[in-house]
Amino acid sequence: MTLSSDDSAKARARRAGKPDQDIRNHPDYKTPWWRKPLKPYVFWIVIAAAAVVVVAAILVTLSLGVSLF
Repeated sequence: MTLSSDDSAKARARRAGKPDQDIRNHPDYKTPWWRKPLKPYVFWIVIAAAAVVVVAAILVTLSLGVSLF
């Protein structure tokens, strides 16, 4: 991957002797937060929160007198 996005022949001639810049550590091209893997503690916090939401939904449903099965 390179920072250069101009594909014109004139621009290519200008940078003919320059190597492409490496963008792996460039701040504008860092991996966004939603594509990074979750840390183990964040994973378990998300699982616990989802379980609490499911249990709360079941309790509210039962308290309203709706039979689940």
